[in-house]
Amino acid sequence: MKNKFVALFLLTAMVLIQYSCEKCTPKKIMGYEKDVINFKVQIGAFGEPKEGNDAFFEGVDLSLPILEEWLIGQTDTTYRYLVGEYTAYADAETEQLNLETTYSGAFVVAYANGNEERLGEADDDFLTEYNKECEED
Repeated sequence: MKNKFVALFLLTAMVLIQYSCEKCTPKKIMGYEKDVINFKVQIGAFGEPKEGNDAFFEGVDLSLPILEEWLIGQTDTTYRYLVGEYTAYADAETEQLNLETTYSGAFVVAYANGNEERLGEADDDFLTEYNKECEED
């Protein structure tokens, strides 16, 4: 009898968990669904653009995409250089650790919809939100 009770309890718990997950509103990060968020590794930012054959890029695996972004200010422009494009944070973090030997200030940046929207550095606060499965009620 005890085994039947335990089995019934476990079955009920599984049904409740499944039901609660189906009713879950997927977590959005800064208004974006997780499936449109990707990650890149920023390796530097400069006041002048770098040429593709610049010695600065010698530590980058040339099979990875390199992105140059312009941040236009009122008095100057900053050129940011980012490497790779990853759908999983863990993959970007692995690349960041590889690049840190050459680029000591390298860090992971989150984007939405490819390169359309820079969400910012994938820091602890960002990752706490990113790792939640559901919106809180």
